[in-house]
Amino acid sequence: MDRLDELSVFVAILDTGSLAGAARRLRRSPPAVTRALAGLFLCNLYG
Repeated sequence: MDRLDELSVFVAILDTGSLAGAARRLRRSPPAVTRALAGLFLCNLYG
């Protein structure tokens, strides 16, 4: 995933208040939302 996509997932999590809500809004699986959030977090730690 690219950074912009990961950020849009992060915003959806904040807007809906949950990972599951973001997954429903974005029509993605909950694991895909979790991976996007982890990618954003790890990039900020190591990149």
